[in-house]
Amino acid sequence: MRGTNYVITFAVIFTFSQGVFGLLGSAIIEYFIKSQSIQNAQDLINNNITNPHFNTHSYDIIMQHARILAYEDLFFAIGVIGSVIFVILLMRYIYLKLTTNSLRRELDILKTRSAKNNAKTTKILESLQTTHSIPQHGFFARF
Repeated sequence: MRGTNYVITFAVIFTFSQGVFGLLGSAIIEYFIKSQSIQNAQDLINNNITNPHFNTHSYDIIMQHARILAYEDLFFAIGVIGSVIFVILLMRYIYLKLTTNSLRRELDILKTRSAKNNAKTTKILESLQTTHSIPQHGFFARF
């Protein structure tokens, strides 16, 4: 068991990382939205300049459409990134399932832990026998 210092340290680091990376993620998304809005607004103006119904005085409408297109780009980017990560993790999972026997690996881990624990128990019992001269019969005779 760890003391309260570890719990407090964990709480501070967790709170700090959530705050900093939350602000960082928000800033990155806002930067992406602004840059894509400007790019989409330029595209809308360039593509509609020959349209007779196009009015260059409707800046607010153009920016509203550009911002909608920027959010569409953002959702597409998030979807692509999420899909790529999913495929990578799926390939790793399939590879590990095909190449390793997870049950055998778990049994080996339990075997080594059990051997270490048995060795510790044996040492403790030996030290008790030598210091307290426990009789060599009954339960302790097996060790």
